[in-house]
Amino acid sequence: NAGVTSFKAVGFSAVFGDFVTIGGDFAFRKTQVSAGPPAVNRIEVVASNVTVSLTLGTVFSATASNGNLALLIQENGTKALQASLDDVTITAGGFATVSASSVTVKYNDSASNVNLGTLNIDGVMAELNVNAGVTSFKAIGFSAVFADFVTIGGDFAFRKTQVSAGPPAVNRIEVVASNVTVSLTLG
Repeated sequence: NAGVTSFKAVGFSAVFGDFVTIGGDFAFRKTQVSAGPPAVNRIEVVASNVTVSLTLGTVFSATASNGNLALLIQENGTKALQASLDDVTITAGGFATVSASSVTVKYNDSASNVNLGTLNIDGVMAELNVNAGVTSFKAIGFSAVFADFVTIGGDFAFRKTQVSAGPPAVNRIEVVASNVTVSLTLG
């Protein structure tokens, strides 16, 4: 297509500083949205089959698999992101263990909804559907154990939404939880 530049890496794997490993299929595209003048461009990024691991000896480890990511960066600086990971596990040196069967993050700092559906760059695909002004985090099948003393579990979702652009801007935070369990153990 005219006005399009793209790059794709399938089966990509990188290790950074012997503590971060990232793998998966990644694709990047710069698209001319309007010829102008001035010309208006945007950058699109998608990733699928993403795996991530972070390790620091036996002190800290974090792993996640089956990830997808879609990111849109507009020339005016606004961004929209939708990312998900499955089988997330974090272990912090015997003090804490945190896991979730799936984690989803959504972010859109523009005043417009971004509903691109499945963003496809050269065969690498991920969903990008985020309402205007939304920042959200969702963890399904979440479980956390702290110092073998406190255990928290369930499905949790957090969302920050702009109610009014203002001035001043008015935001609200919404929290939803289901299947929640909490236990305290002494000895």
